[in-house]
Amino acid sequence: MTSLPTTKTYTLAAAFALAAALSVHGATVSFITGSIANDAGGTDIFNGDTTYVDFVGAFSLNGTADRTVNSVTFVNTTLSGSGATLNTSYSANGVTFNISVDGSNTGGAGTSSGGAGYTNSELSALLTRGMASANVGTPTESYIVLEITGLTIGVEYRMQTLHLQQGQDGNRDMIVVNDGDLGNATSRFTAGGPLAATVTSTWTADATTQTFRFAPDPVSGNNRSILNGVSLYAVPEPSTYGLFMGMIAMIGLLTSRRKRK
Repeated sequence: MTSLPTTKTYTLAAAFALAAALSVHGATVSFITGSIANDAGGTDIFNGDTTYVDFVGAFSLNGTADRTVNSVTFVNTTLSGSGATLNTSYSANGVTFNISVDGSNTGGAGTSSGGAGYTNSELSALLTRGMASANVGTPTESYIVLEITGLTIGVEYRMQTLHLQQGQDGNRDMIVVNDGDLGNATSRFTAGGPLAATVTSTWTADATTQTFRFAPDPVSGNNRSILNGVSLYAVPEPSTYGLFMGMIAMIGLLTSRRKRK
């Protein structure tokens, strides 16, 4: 397994950064929570590094237009259905992301004024609208379910999810849970205050499907889960590395020969 890169340390105004691990559909997932600072470049949006160089895809749930932040284009998706049938999907490079609701969702396509606080207009628009679950503690309490299919077994993936809920509804405390078990507080984070939250999930696929659930935190009271955007990167397979390095070597050889001539 390829060693993980050094993770940037974040300061989360209304909560704390937390790393945890759990098993979701078999694979061990490492979670790190953080926040998105209000800087002009939107540099807290992950855009790959020397390890995670394969861009799989990115999409938003703002329902308006594609948004590009820190060189990452989040393709716009539109939510369909309502209540318990609210859903959307996005496919890129053979991988499909399915977003749905586990439980009756009265929150629906929630909007938030919090995104307007960011000076980067694309980031502001990306975070202003998203999918919201129903409040915890209500008869219609629900989770947001993110199912990813088409993964390559043995490949290491890194996903960043974006969450912001602020404005008249206030901050929202959430957790990433294992198969809907609200008692398993694997990673707690707060969206709002006024910074958006990020959850970075890293795992090596042991199946072609991986499922994540974002749930309102029952410990903190009247909360709901929010999802604004998702991006996914991967470590290239060894064969891809070999092809890439071979191309680099060939270019170097041709350049050397030209210089000698």
